Amino acid sequence: MEYKITNYKENIDWIDIKTDSNIEARLCTFGASVYSLKVFNENVILSLKDTEEFLNCPQYFGKTLGRVCGRIKSKGYINDNTYSLPPTLNYDYTLHGGDLNSLSFKNFTYVIKESKNSIKVIFRIVDKDFSNGFPGKARINVIYEFSNIKPILKIRFKGKANKDTLMNLSNHMYFNFNNDYDLLDYYFKMNASKYGVTDENVFIIDTKDVPPYLDFNKMSKIKPRLKAIESSLLKTIDNTFIFNEVNKKKPQVSLKNKHIRLDLYTDYPSMNIYLDNSLTPVKFINRDDFSLRRGIALEPQLFNYDFNSLILNKGEKYDHFITYKFKKLD
Repeated sequence: MEYKITNYKENIDWIDIKTDSNIEARLCTFGASVYSLKVFNENVILSLKDTEEFLNCPQYFGKTLGRVCGRIKSKGYINDNTYSLPPTLNYDYTLHGGDLNSLSFKNFTYVIKESKNSIKVIFRIVDKDFSNGFPGKARINVIYEFSNIKPILKIRFKGKANKDTLMNLSNHMYFNFNNDYDLLDYYFKMNASKYGVTDENVFIIDTKDVPPYLDFNKMSKIKPRLKAIESSLLKTIDNTFIFNEVNKKKPQVSLKNKHIRLDLYTDYPSMNIYLDNSLTPVKFINRDDFSLRRGIALEPQLFNYDFNSLILNKGEKYDHFITYKFKKLD
């Protein structure tokens, strides 16, 4: 196991990790983010060619999302106190904690801790009172732990604030195994029978049973669902699903192609899935000729429709995890 620190500019550092368990990663202090991730010497996430574009791209490639990921009303109440967040575009919601002013675009400090079996990179930030509209000075840690025994990455999110506030942290890596042209031949499984129904503003307005074309309770190929997915309001998978149960010992999500399988474990109760169909004009180290669906973002999180679950009361501890276990299939 080894790591290397390289200063990029000002206080922004790259942290390169290489384990004996066939994981190579490049982390960045800006956004407490993952720039690149390789397992079994294969890329497993999308990585932008232009590092400056990576830092500032509004698609959140590999970034920590917060203080609140997803969409919440830009104005409302936290217990008996009002809050006011900057709205996204002309909508009455705020996306991912405030777009380009969110935690995704702030620099974190860090420490590195090594042991025989793992290496931890602990990113830390003190977010000021009313930073981007969120009340309370919040101390937030984002901890990346790489196993040196098995190809496993665990992200742990910890937080605490001196006022009642809102918190819902996640990560926005886009998965693509082996630089695949598209993800339509991928197989997907998800332990979820409910999802959040959205309106034309892509804001969750209700919770209903998952429709057949989004039912992945059994391992299913994405491609046969495509026609129904494309005729839906969102034109792609960009939905928040509620897990049937919170089970820390069983994978909530599995994703695989012919070569690699990812099993995702989490104690979060829900997950937003975004099958990227934007084809934004950015270039990747993976390849230059991507098809329409080049990556899938798996974002475990608290369920924003259950607004009270987002409230972190003064002095309470926020503590959640996401674990990614990789397996080589050939």
